Amino acid sequence: MASDYDDARLAEALRAVIKKKRVSMKLISEKLGISYRTVQNYINGENRIPADFFLRLAHLLRIDADYFIYGDFRPHHSDLYDAVCGSLIELGLMPSLGPETPQHEREKALTLAARMTADLEARYDRFRAEGAFGPFVSHLSFGRRETKTG
Repeated sequence: MASDYDDARLAEALRAVIKKKRVSMKLISEKLGISYRTVQNYINGENRIPADFFLRLAHLLRIDADYFIYGDFRPHHSDLYDAVCGSLIELGLMPSLGPETPQHEREKALTLAARMTADLEARYDRFRAEGAFGPFVSHLSFGRRETKTG
């Protein structure tokens, strides 16, 4: 069964993320060990994008490969944890954790941040599983995404 999600749409989505993240093709070439011209050909849609290049590039960009297929993504745990800690500190619900922070306060704050991060991840997974899809899904022929629940 063929998908309407073709190489041109994938290249277009990659270009948009690369532009948004302000990553140069030179950097991509260096980090992935691929010639600049080859990277350019993939990103500009002149050549088919091999799966290994796509997955390595998604990893380099710190974007879940699901984003390019489903139009959404699951934030990396460490990024979400850092965002939760930052928000808690800004809201005054968690002390800034410097070397002077007593150990019991540090443990309490880090436990709170870890529990909130886990809760957000679980809620986000449920949200995704309930059918909150992004812009590309209407172009897919293989149906609804499945998300593990646990």
